[in-house]
Amino acid sequence: MKAVSGGGKSLLAPELMEAYRSKDPKPVFNLYKADVYSLGMTLLSAMALEDPTEYYDWSKGINHDKVEEDLRDSLKLYSKYLVDFIRRMLLVNPLQRLTFIEFYRLLIPYQ
Repeated sequence: MKAVSGGGKSLLAPELMEAYRSKDPKPVFNLYKADVYSLGMTLLSAMALEDPTEYYDWSKGINHDKVEEDLRDSLKLYSKYLVDFIRRMLLVNPLQRLTFIEFYRLLIPYQ
């Protein structure tokens, strides 16, 4: 929560965004799953040519409708495989979200 409390804007995972909004000083979360989400947001914003902070409303939370809209729009320029891959990185439930090991295994065939 240091990045947010220090005035910086991070690409927080939903579980961290909720902790921020509820002012939880010590949230319990999986750091790796949160990093996968942040990487997914970075990739989506690059594909959509959007400022990544456009997906965040610091008082209301993540704009999941905007995320989904940009994922759908990305299908016009990018493969379904890539868009679905990023969609799996951006799942709200961290238990369903890709891990970095799964991420790596999915990319091995493309080395």
